Amino acid sequence: MIWQDKRVVVTGGAGFIGSHLVDLLRSKRANVSIVDDLSRGKNVSGRLDNVDLRYSEPVFPYGSIVFHLAAKVTGIHYNRDHNFDMMQQNLAINWNVSEAVRKSRPALYVCVSTACVYPHNAPVPTPESAGDIGDPEPTNFGYGVAKWVSEQQAKYIYREYEIPTMIVRFFNAFGPRDYYDNETSHVAPALIKRVHELEEGEPLAVWGTGLQSRALVDARDIANALLMLAENKDAHNGEAVNIGHEQEITINGLASMIMNLSGKSADIVNDRSMPDGYPRRAADTTKLRSLIGWVPDMPIETTLRDMIAEFQAGRANL
Repeated sequence: MIWQDKRVVVTGGAGFIGSHLVDLLRSKRANVSIVDDLSRGKNVSGRLDNVDLRYSEPVFPYGSIVFHLAAKVTGIHYNRDHNFDMMQQNLAINWNVSEAVRKSRPALYVCVSTACVYPHNAPVPTPESAGDIGDPEPTNFGYGVAKWVSEQQAKYIYREYEIPTMIVRFFNAFGPRDYYDNETSHVAPALIKRVHELEEGEPLAVWGTGLQSRALVDARDIANALLMLAENKDAHNGEAVNIGHEQEITINGLASMIMNLSGKSADIVNDRSMPDGYPRRAADTTKLRSLIGWVPDMPIETTLRDMIAEFQAGRANL
């Protein structure tokens, strides 16, 4: 695919992952517009359609490429206690975007989903086939259900309207421009913030057993994988593809790494009253490798150094 002058729309393009995708598209001289209500991310440069997708259908130019990243996304702390809110808001967003896609008939529709569609007992590394078996993991149930529904909408947009469609499932994205707020951040930015706020002699609190593991994926690698998949028509068949890797780290190991990179030292205390969520999470990347010949490979230390520098420089999204 030649991206120069290609009309591309990125919903959620002012947010964390969306803004990295916008940067990459613009580096390839694509004609990019952002659809975002700026309720969370505010990483905006260029054309913006300020639309609250919960209440309004966007307008997509005929024949454009649509990357749908807009969503209400939070961490386990918020997700587990607000399943109704997470379900309702994301169902509303996806309804309006799906209707706009159906009416505008883009050249390619990219539906962004999540590893949260997988059940608690999914095999690890997790193949795409596990996404249609059982309920999503309980601590992310509302969000996972809404994303699973968005996948079904995308699947039938492809089958019934013959619109080329990609469905991608992100695994544990992190990186610069992530969110560091107490209520909704994911594990890496939450630990970075907690480490930097430690008082002398204070232990570092880590939720759950600390033995739960994650395969953390740099958002810039995710943006690269999205474009590589978009360039391969074999991925435009309405079937899900994992974007992740299989290099796991325990949460206690992540906490120790963040302290070392930050020049901090503290005892780790595990708060077992808080949930672990998935005991393990890592992607089966067989399908991704077969389509693009690559998987995200940014070393976790590199990404953490960038995030820590961002936080220490006062540029973090707090």
